Amino acid sequence: LIGAIHFASADCYPLRPEIEKAFESSNNLVVEVDIGNIDPSTTQTLLLTKGTYSGGQTIKDHLSRQTYQLLIDYLDKQGIPANLFQKYKPGMLVMTLTSMELMKYGFSPDQGIDLHFLRKARGRKTILELETLEQQLDMLMNLPQEDQMLQQTIKEFDTYPQLMQSLI
Repeated sequence: LIGAIHFASADCYPLRPEIEKAFESSNNLVVEVDIGNIDPSTTQTLLLTKGTYSGGQTIKDHLSRQTYQLLIDYLDKQGIPANLFQKYKPGMLVMTLTSMELMKYGFSPDQGIDLHFLRKARGRKTILELETLEQQLDMLMNLPQEDQMLQQTIKEFDTYPQLMQSLI
């Protein structure tokens, strides 16, 4: 059993021999979601449907004044126009901004541990999913205490290099 790191870097490889040996000796690969077997247009549609507000609602309507200001300040510091994210729900912002921060530090979803094993397993092993993409997005887009989750996420961005090293 290994925790899948969805964003990693090339220097994470090769993995320790005991990890690769365990993979080779297994009949199945069990992942959260088989991301290598999802149509990109389906993903995009689900993200837009589940991760954005409809009608006249915006993120400003769903955050405390303090969290909204923290978001605006962060986006301004990054040189990102805030209007690009006005329709995003907090869960979508957490996912998107976290991805951007990780890529800034050289981590990529193309190097993720889950994708590494999915590529190796395809056609050789049975791939089992714990969730569907829709289930995972439902959970991520309906986080409890989403205001606090977004606030905490933004405040922790400076610690990401150390956090990722610890995870790896």
